[in-house]
Amino acid sequence: MSELRRRLERYLGPANRARPTEARDEKVARLRAELARLFPSGGGELPPPPSYRRHAPCAARVVPAAPSPGPVSIEEVVPGARVETVAGPVFLARSRVRIEPRPDRTVMAPEEWRLLGGHAAAGPVAFERILFLDTETTGLSGGTGTLAFLIGWGWFETEGELTIEQAFLDGPQDEPAALALLAERSASFDAHVTFNGRTFDLPLLETRYAMARRRAPFSGHLGLDLLPASRRLWGAFFEEFRLGALEEGVLGRGRDADVPGSEIPGIYFRYLRDRDARPLSPVFEHNARDIASMAALLDTALDTLAGQGPERLVDRFALGLLWERHGDFARAREWYARALSQGAPGDRAARAAARLSLLHKRREEWGRAIDLWEDLFELPEWRAFAGEEIAKFLEHREGSFARAVERVDAVLASLGTRDAATREDFLHRRERLLRRISHDRII
Repeated sequence: MSELRRRLERYLGPANRARPTEARDEKVARLRAELARLFPSGGGELPPPPSYRRHAPCAARVVPAAPSPGPVSIEEVVPGARVETVAGPVFLARSRVRIEPRPDRTVMAPEEWRLLGGHAAAGPVAFERILFLDTETTGLSGGTGTLAFLIGWGWFETEGELTIEQAFLDGPQDEPAALALLAERSASFDAHVTFNGRTFDLPLLETRYAMARRRAPFSGHLGLDLLPASRRLWGAFFEEFRLGALEEGVLGRGRDADVPGSEIPGIYFRYLRDRDARPLSPVFEHNARDIASMAALLDTALDTLAGQGPERLVDRFALGLLWERHGDFARAREWYARALSQGAPGDRAARAAARLSLLHKRREEWGRAIDLWEDLFELPEWRAFAGEEIAKFLEHREGSFARAVERVDAVLASLGTRDAATREDFLHRRERLLRRISHDRII
């Protein structure tokens, strides 16, 4: 203890040593004088600290969070049940749709497969042996990471009634069972019909079967893709070839409410997260509608080929174009003429007249061709086409160069500023005609 006291005294000095209070008192006096100058009413005292009143917090409007629905199984939303397969259970929905194909249609002839662009058929294919196939996937670009989480197929089990089955993956672990079920069903059919399946659905399914070390069950089927088939038939009249657009333009019906295909992958991913199957109901309906529309579209296409469909200019022109592409010009002329016989105005009739005039030209039926060209010349949007054909006829068949120049001048007078390339072609033709006129005068 005494040692600690000696160290403290050495550091602080002796305890009884006098403190320099005079200097301290002088500093305090100067501070008081400065305070008195700054705060004269306070008597040199510091002002009281400001009073900060803590405001009561505003009463916030509390919105109660929506209660989480919790898991809602697919069985509670879509009619169906889990079925057993050789690879395990999978959920299967089953429904029926009335399509009503023609009563006398029981088979598809080999020529019909050929005309629609399908695989070459060795013989007739029974209509009930055709499987309509469509998938909903986890992505729209394909690839090995893309799953077909909903595989739908349909067939005519009874006359006019399409049976539709849809295998659903409750998770990726159900894929082997879904593929096994599709393989089992496909074994009962000879052909399959898809819409854009040649470039999307079938390659995707073949990839999934290959990854499962299995052979795709439809590789030995006859196949028909209705997307290119529709373009063959109605490509001259429609700019958009989505299945929904063809429903409106060809089948004459639309979809009041339908989930966009681009949103379907996200709906499935949300289901995998929250297990609420209610948003999947429109996806099942979308898939079933696609399958039913494929069956109806094939039926309409076959009606069109047979000339037994509705008396529409679009179908008559489609047949004319189809037979022309296949080299049957007699049938093509017949259907173009039937299209014009309706007397329907507008661009569609003009297209039929233009195609028919070229077929008459091919057969050197000049009188009929000239009559059609003169009619088309009266239509501003067809004046360049008709004027060129008439000018060619006058130059090469009649040798009437002056009349050909008159026709070229009439076309040039009607061309707009946006038709620069067409104008250049007609100016070149005019110069050549004038040279021939000059040459004939010299001779």
